[in-house]
Parts: sequence; C-alpha cells; structure tokens
Amino acid sequence: MLLQPTVNISEYYDAQGMIPPAECERLRADSDAWFEELGEIRRNVSAGVCSYKGRINEKLQERTAEAYEDIVAFLGEESYASTARYDDELMIFSCTGTIYRLEEGSVEKCIYDQIEYIEDFLDLYAEMGFLFRRIIQKMPYDEGLNFIGEKGISVFAIEQMLQDMPIGGKAKIAGCIASYLDNIGRGKEAGYLRSVMEVQ
Repeated sequence: MLLQPTVNISEYYDAQGMIPPAECERLRADSDAWFEELGEIRRNVSAGVCSYKGRINEKLQERTAEAYEDIVAFLGEESYASTARYDDELMIFSCTGTIYRLEEGSVEKCIYDQIEYIEDFLDLYAEMGFLFRRIIQKMPYDEGLNFIGEKGISVFAIEQMLQDMPIGGKAKIAGCIASYLDNIGRGKEAGYLRSVMEVQ
C-alpha cells in the first residue's frame, strides 16, 4: 500500500538547520497525529482495495462481454482512481480498460479472456516488462518474443503496456517486436505497432 507522509520535517528546523527541543515536541505530536490518521486511512483504503479486487475477479470469472464491460466501468469510476493510487496492483490493472477498448471486435481473445484474476495480468505485465528491458539492454530475448506468440498477446496489449511502463528506448523495443510479428505472419499488427510507436 502506497501512503505518502504528510509531515514536512523542514518546518521544524531553526535557522541553523537544527530541530530545537520545543520543536521536537511539536514534531513528535504532529507525527503521532499523522500515524493515528494513517491507521484510519489504511483501514478504509484496504477495504476499498479488497472490494475492487473482489468485484473485478468475480467479473473475470463470468467470461461474458457484459462482465468485461462492467470491469471497464469500474476502472472509469472516480473512486477506483482514488483507491488505485494507494495500490500498485490496481494502478497497473487500470491500463486493461484501454487495452480492452482497442481490442474490441478485432481479436479472438481479448485481454480479459487471457486472465482469470487480477494477479494473472500482473504476471503478464511483469513478463512483458522483463522482455522490454532485455531488448533494450541487448540481452537474449527470443524466449520472451516466443511468449508473445504462444500466449497470443495482441498488438494493442503490447502497445499499451509499452506506453504505460516507465522505460526508455520504446521505439527500439517496438521495432524489435514488430519484426518478430512480421516473422510469425502478423504483418498487419507489426505495421500498426510501427506506426503508433513511430518506428522507422
């Protein structure tokens, strides 16, 4: 859970950059108050996180277009955004709504068909991140490319995950994956990836 501190310790410094005894007492009292507030926030956030994960996992089990639409609706809720900022899993899962919309009507198996639980998407996301980094670092990556073909990961999922990750060399990564897609007979997808990622 990602909870940022709200106490700015520099407020308690004197002109010499020290914290005088009187300010130490104020800092201690403010910190105690923050930890008390944090406990309440943590309980509320945990409840919200568990609720969203439970609802999404239930919808994934239904395996229907209506259930998938419900998931996309969850991801668009203001309360989802405010809850997700405290939880890495929900934050990362947010990009599946965009992937689903891009895939709609153009792929046999959409992103939600490929996972049973939120955790499965996180595994997929981590696997793709691993591949992206191996490509950019010029390490062996054939196994990762084969993973794309074997799993049937759509070009839209590849594009969105690549856009979503804080990683450099995105055009180079996209070019490498586009070449692989060409080689396995997915030339149209390769062309799309090159165009959206501005690969020469």
